[in-house]
Amino acid sequence: MSKLRAKRSRTWIAALGALLILTGSFGCVVGQKIDLTYTPDTTFTPGQAQPLTVAVADLRPHVKNREKSPAYLGRLRGGFGNPWDVTTEGDVPLDQLFRVGLMADLEAMGFKAHEPQGPKTVKVEILDYDVDGMINGAFRYEIKVRVLDGTGAQLFENTLKEDRAISGSFWTGAKGALQKNVPLIHAEVIRKITREKSFLEAIQ
Repeated sequence: MSKLRAKRSRTWIAALGALLILTGSFGCVVGQKIDLTYTPDTTFTPGQAQPLTVAVADLRPHVKNREKSPAYLGRLRGGFGNPWDVTTEGDVPLDQLFRVGLMADLEAMGFKAHEPQGPKTVKVEILDYDVDGMINGAFRYEIKVRVLDGTGAQLFENTLKEDRAISGSFWTGAKGALQKNVPLIHAEVIRKITREKSFLEAIQ
């Protein structure tokens, strides 16, 4: 009888542990937001008040076909693998956040990036921007950047693309890691655009 009770006790403890893990993983992913507010951090000003127009287009297929909102960033998965959408803080469209961040960085570098019709235009196309996580997470992006002169001639083109793994916690899953690291990577992407040597030469 004592052996049977011990076996039942071990089974109950194992089941309770599994339930707690699944509940923790499931309960922490509902309705998640990631804050992509960008703060410029520059120590040089190459712009010398050069005027620029900045245009950003969100060309992600699931946004273009209206399957997902413009604020959509990806998904977190609960304990049973069920996905929950992740969006930007305040449900601000991603292209708007990108444009504001780019303009803030360019302004901090000495450019007049708020010009509605500057002699040069920075065009950014968001082709992919996606988070995915359960216990661990991943963040991938693909951004196309072009610089055009007043006649529409292309002066610069580059595509930034990466698929980065983000390690999560056993107890909280990918949620905390994504909320911490995605804003850092977002800022890194903006600076990769604005600090690239050929890009700077094109917008002078």
